[in-house]
Amino acid sequence: MINSVGVVRKEAENCNCLQVFFVSGSFKVDSVEAKKKEENFRETLRDMANSKYEYVKSFELEDEVMLPNLMVVRIDGRDFSRFSQVHEFEKPNDETALNLMNSCSAAVLEEFPDIIFAYGYSDEYSFVFKKTSRFYQRRASSKVVSCASAEVLQAYLAWRQQDCHANNQYDTCFWMLVKSGKSVSETQEILKDTQKQQKNELLFQKFGINYKTLPELFRQGSCLFKKKVEETVKHDENGNPVKRLRRKAVFVHSENIAGRSFWNEQPSLYNDLGHFTKDIGKIEPDFIRSFQFENKLLPLTWVVVRIDGCHFHSGCSRGV
Repeated sequence: MINSVGVVRKEAENCNCLQVFFVSGSFKVDSVEAKKKEENFRETLRDMANSKYEYVKSFELEDEVMLPNLMVVRIDGRDFSRFSQVHEFEKPNDETALNLMNSCSAAVLEEFPDIIFAYGYSDEYSFVFKKTSRFYQRRASSKVVSCASAEVLQAYLAWRQQDCHANNQYDTCFWMLVKSGKSVSETQEILKDTQKQQKNELLFQKFGINYKTLPELFRQGSCLFKKKVEETVKHDENGNPVKRLRRKAVFVHSENIAGRSFWNEQPSLYNDLGHFTKDIGKIEPDFIRSFQFENKLLPLTWVVVRIDGCHFHSGCSRGV
């Protein structure tokens, strides 16, 4: 490390732009001479990374999701229960927070064209990439589910939507009982081992709530994908609108996102991800186990977290 610092210091003496780099994050220079020194400095850092520190690559896992597997990236909220308490979310569902999360997912879909479909509820979102995606060389560095076929993807989506329904139904019962004066422990005991129909009856008999009439956003979660829509792009000389078809992100709610009737009616989905050939009854337990599989570190191993800049090279180029 001492040698590395020495190299940087030596270059700093010969490169006046070093201070500008650390202060403003930009290599923008005015003179040809300063630009040449800046290029020499870049080359020195590049040589350091490609030689002395090349061994760091040996610590990386071969984590590529092989073709033709479909990639699904699931993102969950961190410490979401505490977050919702601190920000005083409405229970059991905060519509403002859910709409904000949907807006964020729409921005993600617009930013990354390889994402074809997204599904989210509560504090999680799953993003499905097209079959031919080479996104980040198909390297899996987060919660990535590898789906070997459209059938497996169908099972994954059905599994997440079933979880959405079960969690929302339980949470609705839970918070209605708490708001009626029951303690948390009493509420947990009342709901222990109750089935779907029993929860529906509890809501209707005690609180006059028909679960099926609650907002689709809460019960079904949100689907997001791109559809071709007609947009006015300009007006001609006479003021008449000139329209073009554009792919725009749209939100859809469906009680069965894994059903053929929903999926196979959307060309943008089956063209890039494949058709669903049949409807799902019971989800294969082996599929669920594969969805839940996680790589875990062995005990007594060091944990190193590396954070890489997104599109860092293009960011540097814009700063020149």
